[in-house]
Amino acid sequence: MTGRLAGTGVLVTRPADRAAELAERITAEGGHAWPLPAVTIEPEAAALPPDQSPPDIAVFVSRNAVRYGLDHVPDGVTLAAIGPSTADALAAAGRPATLLPAGFDSERLLAHPALRDVAGRRVLIVKGVGGRDALRKGLEARDARVLLHGLGPRVIGRKGEQGLVEIG
Repeated sequence: MTGRLAGTGVLVTRPADRAAELAERITAEGGHAWPLPAVTIEPEAAALPPDQSPPDIAVFVSRNAVRYGLDHVPDGVTLAAIGPSTADALAAAGRPATLLPAGFDSERLLAHPALRDVAGRRVLIVKGVGGRDALRKGLEARDARVLLHGLGPRVIGRKGEQGLVEIG
Protein backbone atom coordinates (compact mmCIF):
# COMPACT_ATOMS: atom_id res chain seq x y z
CA MET A 1 0.00 0.00 0.00
CA THR A 2 1.20 3.49 -0.78
CA GLY A 3 -0.05 6.93 0.08
CA ARG A 4 0.13 9.29 3.02
CA LEU A 5 -2.22 7.09 5.07
CA ALA A 6 -0.72 3.70 4.15
CA GLY A 7 -1.40 1.23 6.94
CA THR A 8 -3.53 3.68 8.89
CA GLY A 9 -7.07 3.00 10.04
CA VAL A 10 -9.42 5.97 10.35
CA LEU A 11 -12.71 5.95 12.20
CA VAL A 12 -15.16 8.03 10.12
CA THR A 13 -17.74 9.51 12.48
CA ARG A 14 -19.58 11.70 9.98
CA PRO A 15 -23.28 10.99 9.41
CA ALA A 16 -23.78 7.99 7.13
CA ASP A 17 -25.00 10.08 4.20
CA ARG A 18 -21.82 12.18 4.30
CA ALA A 19 -19.21 9.54 5.17
CA ALA A 20 -18.67 8.02 1.72
CA GLU A 21 -16.73 10.96 0.25
CA LEU A 22 -14.30 11.08 3.17
CA ALA A 23 -13.94 7.28 3.20
CA GLU A 24 -13.04 7.36 -0.51
CA ARG A 25 -10.38 10.00 0.10
CA ILE A 26 -8.90 7.98 2.97
CA THR A 27 -8.80 4.86 0.81
CA ALA A 28 -7.22 6.79 -2.08
CA GLU A 29 -4.38 7.74 0.28
CA GLY A 30 -3.83 4.08 1.25
CA GLY A 31 -5.73 4.14 4.53
CA HIS A 32 -8.61 2.00 5.71
CA ALA A 33 -11.86 3.79 6.61
CA TRP A 34 -14.26 2.42 9.20
CA PRO A 35 -17.64 4.19 9.13
CA LEU A 36 -19.20 4.65 12.55
CA PRO A 37 -21.62 7.59 12.45
CA ALA A 38 -21.44 9.37 15.79
CA VAL A 39 -24.47 11.62 15.28
CA THR A 40 -27.55 11.57 13.10
CA ILE A 41 -30.20 14.25 12.61
CA GLU A 42 -33.80 13.29 13.28
CA PRO A 43 -35.67 15.67 10.96
CA GLU A 44 -38.82 17.41 12.08
CA ALA A 45 -41.82 16.38 10.01
CA ALA A 46 -43.72 19.58 10.65
CA ALA A 47 -43.92 22.23 7.98
CA LEU A 48 -44.02 25.89 8.78
CA PRO A 49 -47.19 26.77 10.68
CA PRO A 50 -49.98 27.24 8.10
CA ASP A 51 -51.19 30.48 9.64
CA GLN A 52 -47.91 32.25 8.96
CA SER A 53 -47.12 34.26 5.87
CA PRO A 54 -44.08 33.07 3.93
CA PRO A 55 -40.80 34.61 5.05
CA ASP A 56 -39.09 37.31 3.03
CA ILE A 57 -35.71 35.65 3.58
CA ALA A 58 -34.79 32.09 4.55
CA VAL A 59 -31.33 31.47 5.99
CA PHE A 60 -29.89 27.96 5.85
CA VAL A 61 -27.04 27.28 8.25
CA SER A 62 -25.89 23.86 6.99
CA ARG A 63 -26.27 21.19 4.34
CA ASN A 64 -28.60 19.34 6.70
CA ALA A 65 -30.73 22.47 7.00
CA VAL A 66 -31.10 22.45 3.21
CA ARG A 67 -31.75 18.71 3.10
CA TYR A 68 -34.48 18.73 5.73
CA GLY A 69 -35.83 22.28 5.53
CA LEU A 70 -35.86 23.50 1.93
CA ASP A 71 -39.12 21.76 1.07
CA HIS A 72 -40.82 23.89 3.75
CA VAL A 73 -39.81 27.16 2.09
CA PRO A 74 -42.00 28.36 -0.79
CA ASP A 75 -40.58 29.50 -4.11
CA GLY A 76 -39.93 33.21 -4.40
CA VAL A 77 -38.30 33.55 -0.97
CA THR A 78 -34.80 35.04 -0.95
CA LEU A 79 -32.38 32.31 0.14
CA ALA A 80 -29.23 32.84 2.18
CA ALA A 81 -26.51 30.31 2.99
CA ILE A 82 -23.79 30.36 5.60
CA GLY A 83 -20.76 28.96 3.81
CA PRO A 84 -20.02 27.47 0.41
CA SER A 85 -21.07 23.92 1.29
CA THR A 86 -24.55 25.13 2.23
CA ALA A 87 -24.68 27.25 -0.92
CA ASP A 88 -23.66 24.21 -2.99
CA ALA A 89 -26.48 22.18 -1.41
CA LEU A 90 -29.03 24.87 -2.30
CA ALA A 91 -27.74 25.06 -5.87
CA ALA A 92 -27.84 21.26 -6.19
CA ALA A 93 -31.48 21.39 -5.07
CA GLY A 94 -32.21 23.84 -7.88
CA ARG A 95 -32.70 26.88 -5.63
CA PRO A 96 -29.42 28.80 -5.42
CA ALA A 97 -28.74 31.23 -2.61
CA THR A 98 -28.68 34.90 -3.48
CA LEU A 99 -27.22 36.02 -0.14
CA LEU A 100 -23.78 34.63 0.62
CA PRO A 101 -21.42 35.91 3.31
CA ALA A 102 -17.77 36.66 2.69
CA GLY A 103 -16.93 34.04 5.34
CA PHE A 104 -18.37 31.02 7.08
CA ASP A 105 -20.28 32.34 10.09
CA SER A 106 -23.33 34.24 11.28
CA GLU A 107 -21.40 37.44 11.86
CA ARG A 108 -20.24 37.53 8.24
CA LEU A 109 -23.77 36.92 6.99
CA LEU A 110 -25.06 39.70 9.23
CA ALA A 111 -22.50 42.01 7.57
CA HIS A 112 -24.07 41.37 4.14
CA PRO A 113 -25.53 44.64 2.75
CA ALA A 114 -28.92 42.98 2.09
CA LEU A 115 -29.32 42.26 5.81
CA ARG A 116 -28.52 45.74 7.09
CA ASP A 117 -32.09 47.02 6.85
CA VAL A 118 -34.46 44.19 7.72
CA ALA A 119 -36.82 46.01 10.06
CA GLY A 120 -40.28 44.44 9.82
CA ARG A 121 -39.14 41.74 7.38
CA ARG A 122 -39.78 38.08 8.14
CA VAL A 123 -36.55 36.09 8.29
CA LEU A 124 -36.68 32.33 8.69
CA ILE A 125 -33.60 30.59 10.10
CA VAL A 126 -33.43 26.86 9.30
CA LYS A 127 -31.00 25.20 11.68
CA GLY A 128 -30.38 22.30 13.97
CA VAL A 129 -31.54 22.22 17.56
CA GLY A 130 -29.11 24.13 19.75
CA GLY A 131 -26.12 25.81 18.23
CA ARG A 132 -25.23 29.45 18.28
CA ASP A 133 -27.84 32.18 18.60
CA ALA A 134 -25.86 35.09 17.13
CA LEU A 135 -27.82 35.24 13.87
CA ARG A 136 -31.21 35.40 15.57
CA LYS A 137 -30.04 38.01 18.05
CA GLY A 138 -28.37 40.10 15.35
CA LEU A 139 -31.49 40.10 13.17
CA GLU A 140 -33.81 40.86 16.08
CA ALA A 141 -31.56 43.78 17.05
CA ARG A 142 -32.33 45.13 13.56
CA ASP A 143 -36.07 44.67 14.22
CA ALA A 144 -36.50 41.72 11.86
CA ARG A 145 -39.32 39.30 12.63
CA VAL A 146 -37.31 36.11 13.14
CA LEU A 147 -38.83 32.66 12.75
CA LEU A 148 -36.92 29.51 13.66
CA HIS A 149 -37.36 26.15 11.99
CA GLY A 150 -35.46 23.44 13.83
CA LEU A 151 -34.28 20.29 12.12
CA GLY A 152 -34.96 18.09 15.08
CA PRO A 153 -32.63 16.61 17.65
CA ARG A 154 -29.17 15.25 17.04
CA VAL A 155 -29.11 11.61 18.08
CA ILE A 156 -26.03 9.67 19.10
CA GLY A 157 -25.17 7.08 16.44
CA ARG A 158 -27.07 3.84 16.85
CA LYS A 159 -24.24 1.38 16.16
CA GLY A 160 -22.61 2.14 19.49
CA GLU A 161 -20.56 -0.61 21.07
CA GLN A 162 -21.62 -3.18 18.47
CA GLY A 163 -20.15 -0.99 15.75
CA LEU A 164 -16.81 -0.91 17.55
CA VAL A 165 -16.87 -4.70 17.92
CA GLU A 166 -17.48 -5.02 14.17
CA ILE A 167 -14.42 -2.85 13.51
CA GLY A 168 -12.32 -4.60 16.15
